[in-house]
Amino acid sequence: MCGLGLNRMLDGFQTRAAWALCTFAYSAGPGAEPVLFEGRTDGQIVPARGPSKFGWDPVFEVEDTGLTWVPFSIWVGFAILWATLVKQTPGR
Repeated sequence: MCGLGLNRMLDGFQTRAAWALCTFAYSAGPGAEPVLFEGRTDGQIVPARGPSKFGWDPVFEVEDTGLTWVPFSIWVGFAILWATLVKQTPGR
């Protein structure tokens, strides 16, 4: 079962708080300094729910949703992570 080892590793800790982090780099071209952007989604580690499509999807519950990453399509997951990138973009 996916995430069983992660859940066992967290036994005894006061919190199962976690976050998903997406880092995106942009460069205007060769020789240009890349600009890094980070998107963070807060959540917690929970017992696995649903099939494992990618890594820890079944055990990462997105904060304030009650849902793990499993029911989200990959594009919805990217949208959730990238929404925080837009908030951090200079000039926004």
